[in-house]
Amino acid sequence: MELSNIKTKRIAYLDMARGIGMVLVVLGHIEYLGAGWLRYVTAFHMPLFFLVSGILICKKKEEEKPFAGLIKKKLVSIMVPYVIFSLLSFLIESSRIWVKGLDEWNVVLRQLFQSCCLQGVSTLWFLPALFMGEVIFIGIRKKTPLWGTVICVCVIVMGAVVINDYEQNFARIHAVSRAYRLLHDVCSMFIRNLFCVGFLAAGYFAEIIFFEKKLKGFADVCLALVFGMIAFVSIQMSGLVDLRSMRFASAPLYVVVAVTGSMTVIFLCKCLTRLPYNPLQQIMEYYGRNSLVIMVTHMDFRVMYIAIRLLLLLTIEPIYSILFCLVIVAIVFVLEIPIIWAVNKYFPFAVGRSSKSS
Repeated sequence: MELSNIKTKRIAYLDMARGIGMVLVVLGHIEYLGAGWLRYVTAFHMPLFFLVSGILICKKKEEEKPFAGLIKKKLVSIMVPYVIFSLLSFLIESSRIWVKGLDEWNVVLRQLFQSCCLQGVSTLWFLPALFMGEVIFIGIRKKTPLWGTVICVCVIVMGAVVINDYEQNFARIHAVSRAYRLLHDVCSMFIRNLFCVGFLAAGYFAEIIFFEKKLKGFADVCLALVFGMIAFVSIQMSGLVDLRSMRFASAPLYVVVAVTGSMTVIFLCKCLTRLPYNPLQQIMEYYGRNSLVIMVTHMDFRVMYIAIRLLLLLTIEPIYSILFCLVIVAIVFVLEIPIIWAVNKYFPFAVGRSSKSS
């Protein structure tokens, strides 16, 4: 997810990919989406954002920039939004419990701890994972040649997978211990963030192998089809996955699905940018540019809840179908427009932008 100055030169197909990614993220959080569709949505919807970020790291040649200045910039663009929206999420949940007179303050305390230890509440887990993953990957690139980076990333990802298996089993055994549940939040956060370094690396090397070469339109279509077929076949074998909690039947298979699915979306978007500019492309680019706002507000700000309630006013009962869920996504995106406008105009710092860029 790109969090930089909105007035800098944009890359249309990456903005579109983020826009499609947000459609998938919102879809994945709708309870009326059947397990069959959910398997496809969760297969690569979050890794897609990491791959896009990896592509941008390569395009901007961030490994050649001063490391201290780079970390400072990413703290402002990624971790400042994390702190602000974590605080807002905490205040919203506390207000809900106080107004309704509920005895659920243990939930609020758990959320506070998760925010402080960078586990993240709801979708906010993505921001610390992106920050830590980028810092680690760029640090590796600064110190190693390309082949050395590949080896280091493979070791980190495989190490994270092995440690995750042990930690998950240990967590199940000691699930009754409140102290270990807190420790589990910290451990799983580090494991997940290390694992996500692999997706950033996949995007980085995809830029070198595919996107730097300025392939012709036919080649982009062929690559989209190849990656799409690999992703489709792999998803049939992978089952439901959850990157946030690091739950998947096979880690190697999940990596294949996540990378090929993400590459399919990116190449399809690249193909679409070769067509005459159209409203759908414009809409996806708009939501892609503002994906951070949607990511952190569609659940914790009750936007999706309101969208579902509005739709249920028009129907007798919820319909467990992809069409019903896509209508909910459309309503969410419409409701997000004033939020996006308000954030960009009055609170640009909340999404890591300077007031000059709003």
